[in-house]
This record gives sequence, structure tokens and C-alpha cells, in this order.
Amino acid sequence: MKNRSRTATPTITPALKRLGARQLQRTSPRGDPGKWNLGFEIVGSDTDAPGKGPALVAALRAHFGARFVISWAGAQYNPIHIAAA
Repeated sequence: MKNRSRTATPTITPALKRLGARQLQRTSPRGDPGKWNLGFEIVGSDTDAPGKGPALVAALRAHFGARFVISWAGAQYNPIHIAAA
């Protein structure tokens, strides 16, 4: 039996979709510690505004706990970064 180091893959749950989560894209090569970008719905035309980001970041931190590190630059046009802890 092979001993593989596996990184859990985050998923977009229905609750996260209701908060505006749209697309989850892996940004690290397979075999490396997992890193993903989460795109979300933009509110209005001001892309510098936070929009739905703060609610999504709070929900992601509550959902994933210490398994993933969540970071975000604070503007709608920036994706939310999710990294395996």
C-alpha cells in the first residue's frame, strides 16, 4: 500500500453558494500542498467595495476551521485564497 500525503479538497456547499460563492479553482500543482482561489458574486459596479466577501470569509473560516487558511485582500475583484494548513 502506498503512503500518499493527501490534501483535502474544499468544496462549495449549498450554504456557501447562497452567500455568493461561484467558482473554486486549484492554483497549486497536484502533489503540492493545496491552494485554491474562490471567486464570488459581485454586488453593484464598485469592484473595490467588499460586497459579499466578508460574509463568505467568515463562513469559510467557520466551516473549515483549522484545516484551511483563509485570506482575502478585501475587494470584490480579489478572489478569496484558501490554502491547506
